[in-house]
Amino acid sequence: MPITRTTELYRSNVRTAEPYRSNVRTAKPYRRESTPIIRELYSSNWTRDVNETYDLRKENAYLWGRIDELSRQLDNANGELRDLRLDVGQLQSYNNILSRDEDDSKNFSD
Repeated sequence: MPITRTTELYRSNVRTAEPYRSNVRTAKPYRRESTPIIRELYSSNWTRDVNETYDLRKENAYLWGRIDELSRQLDNANGELRDLRLDVGQLQSYNNILSRDEDDSKNFSD
């Protein structure tokens, strides 16, 4: 007996799946006004590079100016500190002289 093949599927092997309601989505009509179009001004790479270079040079100049200003302030503060150290040294010397004089006067009065 020859083996024959059928093109019909057996009903037991065919499964039809009904979609669940949660899986069914209704398509909303496309509305052009609801999607904003974002447009950027055209700028070539060269223009952007030039603008970025200009911004960097401007920021660099500002920072160097700020560094110069802070250096001057630091120099002034160091000068004031040096003057204060000299004043403290002079006061200590004067205080030593006064305490020596006071000790000498006590020795004479005894």
